[in-house]
Amino acid sequence: MKRALPFMLSASLLLVSLVAAGCGDDDEADGDGGPVAVEVWARPTAPGAETAAFYFELGNDGSAPDRLIGAESPACTSTMLHRSSMADGVMSMQPATDDELTVAPAGTVMFEPGGLHVMCMGLLDPLVEGESVPLVLTFETAGSLTLSADVEDR
Repeated sequence: MKRALPFMLSASLLLVSLVAAGCGDDDEADGDGGPVAVEVWARPTAPGAETAAFYFELGNDGSAPDRLIGAESPACTSTMLHRSSMADGVMSMQPATDDELTVAPAGTVMFEPGGLHVMCMGLLDPLVEGESVPLVLTFETAGSLTLSADVEDR
């Protein structure tokens, strides 16, 4: 046990330093700057639901703009980048525009209910509160960012 204690302390300090540096967080891009997504979530769905939506705050820690060009998740057969809008009391969805999906350096784009979202179509199983769902965002310059969306009733 005395021999294991220094190893356990060293391993604990290494883990703490990795988390403090952001290396242990799936919701961030790797250290070179560029797109960063935080607060990634989806609402629980009812059995038999065919669609869901992913929401998050998208930032850019890089020095150049980057554009979200796609997304995918093993939870569904396809995804689309949508925005919701209200006109004359009717909610509708349209494809998001390139301008809406471009994140300026130090900028933020919100993906939230009633606005931009990643639409998950052909949902394979219900999204269950307390679980998490993989989501991969693809950017024009930075490539892919792998995330974990928490299923929460917000």
